[in-house]
Amino acid sequence: MSSNSIINYCEKLLIHIKKCCNAMDIDGYVDAGVIGYFIRLPFKKIHRRHFAKIELYTTEIIKYIKDNKIDIKIESFEEFQNSSIIYDPNQISILGYAQYENRTKYLEDLKNKTKELIKII
Repeated sequence: MSSNSIINYCEKLLIHIKKCCNAMDIDGYVDAGVIGYFIRLPFKKIHRRHFAKIELYTTEIIKYIKDNKIDIKIESFEEFQNSSIIYDPNQISILGYAQYENRTKYLEDLKNKTKELIKII
């Protein structure tokens, strides 16, 4: 893969990170009852769509970093979608907030490392 195409991937990744963060901020992962759930539903879909693109570009960038032996460590974020666990309402809100914090921290770190990679290339 050429350096021009990886820079293009990095730029697209930064755009998807920004859009994903915006959708996450609007969604907020806060329990707001049935009405709040339906209001937030489109933002959850937007967030998931951009997060899938982030995973795709991150995978390609990680391959490029390994192939070219660049000294940057970018981690991929794995999310488990098909798991069934019973939680009480207090656990749900704490879990939702922790998940939001972890995603936000991951995306911020990914954004910084992507900008650093662009400078190196």
